Amino acid sequence: MAAEWGEKLLSMAFGMAPKLVPQHLQRQALARVRDLNPFQRIADEGDLRRALRLAWIEAALEVERAVADGVMHDDEWSAQANEVQRFSAVMKAALDQLRDAAFDRRQPPGASAIDAQLSQLLVEMPTGFQHEVGGAAPGDGLTRSFVAILAAETGWPAAEVPPLYPRVAEQGVLQHDGWRRPFGELVFAAFAELLKQPGRYPEAGVEFQTAMAGMAREVAVATLQGVQGLDEKLDRALTLLGKGSGFSGIGELVSSVEQQVVDMRLSMERRLDELPDQLIAALEAKGVVFTGAQAIDRQTVIALARRLRPEESLDFDQALRELEHAVELAREVLATGEHAATQDAFIDRVLQHVAKQTRDGLLEVGADELDAALAKLDGEEQARRRRQRLPLLEAAIKQAVLLRDAKRAARAVLQIGELDDPVRPAWSVAYHQRLKAFMDEGDQRGLNLSLEIAIALARELLDAATGSDERGEASNGLGIALTRLGERERGTARLEEAVQAYRAALQEYTQERVPLDWAMTQNNLGIALARLGERERGTARLEEAVQAYRAALQEYTHERVPLDWAGTQNNLGNALRALGEREDSTARLEEAVQAYRAALQERTQERVPLDWAMTQNNLGIALACLGERERGTTRLEEAVQAYRAALKELTAEATPWHFENTSDSLQRALDLIEQHRSGPS
Repeated sequence: MAAEWGEKLLSMAFGMAPKLVPQHLQRQALARVRDLNPFQRIADEGDLRRALRLAWIEAALEVERAVADGVMHDDEWSAQANEVQRFSAVMKAALDQLRDAAFDRRQPPGASAIDAQLSQLLVEMPTGFQHEVGGAAPGDGLTRSFVAILAAETGWPAAEVPPLYPRVAEQGVLQHDGWRRPFGELVFAAFAELLKQPGRYPEAGVEFQTAMAGMAREVAVATLQGVQGLDEKLDRALTLLGKGSGFSGIGELVSSVEQQVVDMRLSMERRLDELPDQLIAALEAKGVVFTGAQAIDRQTVIALARRLRPEESLDFDQALRELEHAVELAREVLATGEHAATQDAFIDRVLQHVAKQTRDGLLEVGADELDAALAKLDGEEQARRRRQRLPLLEAAIKQAVLLRDAKRAARAVLQIGELDDPVRPAWSVAYHQRLKAFMDEGDQRGLNLSLEIAIALARELLDAATGSDERGEASNGLGIALTRLGERERGTARLEEAVQAYRAALQEYTQERVPLDWAMTQNNLGIALARLGERERGTARLEEAVQAYRAALQEYTHERVPLDWAGTQNNLGNALRALGEREDSTARLEEAVQAYRAALQERTQERVPLDWAMTQNNLGIALACLGERERGTTRLEEAVQAYRAALKELTAEATPWHFENTSDSLQRALDLIEQHRSGPS
């Protein structure tokens, strides 16, 4: 790849006249190009290859989202809904697997069909940030190869890829600025986004910027000036080259390329600066105001927004949710400082000072002052120490959350536990209460940071566990926290950790000793395995999930724990349905229908209305899948009944997202029934 990259770039540098350049100078220039090649400058080509591959994957997923949105809202496109849905599941699973490999910097990225296009991306990159060169739009080659590479990575025949995918890739995806970007341009944009995140791919960013900034001058100027004057015909060709490209000469061409690099950097920096303003505008639109008794300066909110780390890969809605929570917490810090009345002058002064630092956006300074104050109190006698340390530790937790520092928050919680139980603080009542509070907050308010803190607390709990019961409880709890956060993240690292945690718990929670705890952990293991299976191309994880659910049902019996039995039956149905969707036979889908019907024996509308509705919806999906593979309409009509039942509880007001999905599924089933009835007899 490196040789091909250098030869193409050399051809670009010499433009129309490469054959006129003496061979020995061409060899010297090619050697210099290879020296500058970022692939050569980075050990094992790892970081740059990862960044380039991720750019391709992110662009492909943007096309996928545009297709899915079009199928949902465009009547013309909805006819392809079924084939899009089937292909989309396979495509996302394959790309997620590739992306996980690219994110894991502990392992070499390996080979991929995408890599065949990476040299082309680098060669076209200098023109990718200009308007047009030679009449060809940058990234055309990437756009043309989109379906072929997609087919290679998914194992799906290229001829059977739904035509909406190449159509969107060529016509472009509508952007916020009103322009449509074809697939190739999306790759350039995604690559630029990756390189502006120095914490993720530091070598790629530094080396690419260095190579791109110096490449044109060192190759074009040094080499072309070296041959100028040697041949009159060559001089005339070089002059024509300058005029043909819209520049009066090589010097102006080089200056233009350098300016493009500078402009690109400034543009990326501006976009980084604009994000906090966009988040603040969204908060104001939601009614969050920055005036009043606990007014927070706009710069403070910007400081909070900048704590949203690039490596978190938050989408805009999640970033807004996290920032809104941080603003609420900052208001609490200000209110605590303003009304500090702990009956202790020292503590009040510290809290007031921390509030001032927070108002000024000096979050690290406030956190450090709390650490210093706590250290100063270490020598106090026990009763006074508890009374003084508790409000400071409460403030330290809030400050750590504002800093988005999960480990720092966990340390403060551990110190609170130490006030109750100096010997085993992680197993104190206070510690358990805080862990549960962060888990609930992460679940109910959708806050990723709260789940990160819960994970840090669960790890501490596991480290301090003694005996089988404690180790089993801590490992299972860690698995739950990892699963909940892993379900929200694109990668699989958290889910893989969750599986390990559950397996560790099962070494302690044995079926013979604690059968119900063992069954609970088997069910949890099944959930994590099923989530992994949904993101992977094969069926191994889904098969393991089915085994885990069936194991849980050995102890989660209908007679002993009817609701737990029903919940596990529903989970088993989901895993069987996922397997059935990937297999040619209908056996798994039939089993899924049986599992859902079993769950509905206990998940009744009167007893657990939302659980009943979700299982009805799941049943409808399985029946619709069967109906698509059968000639008659019986299964489709049963699916319609299930969807309509689910919509009795999944209303637009109570559960808008589920209402919309179930309504769409119902309409698709009705359309299929109509197609069957109007088709040839």
